[in-house]
Amino acid sequence: WARRSLAHLSRELEILKRDAAPGYEMMELENILGCARLMVECATLRNESRGLHFDSDLPQTDPKRPARDSVLRKAA
Repeated sequence: WARRSLAHLSRELEILKRDAAPGYEMMELENILGCARLMVECATLRNESRGLHFDSDLPQTDPKRPARDSVLRKAA
């Protein structure tokens, strides 16, 4: 659901960028959308609930796995 919503918002943003004058607000919107994509990707990669990444299918935290940061790397 979240990925589909973000894809829809990305298409809407492209239309706005094509039809509107560039400005601070447009760049800010693009940055917020990029952050949202990264958050959804990190949440999708987790196979447990941890911090703000709550998964209703996996509501428990695995006590055997230490808490760690999610790190995404840009593909080469």
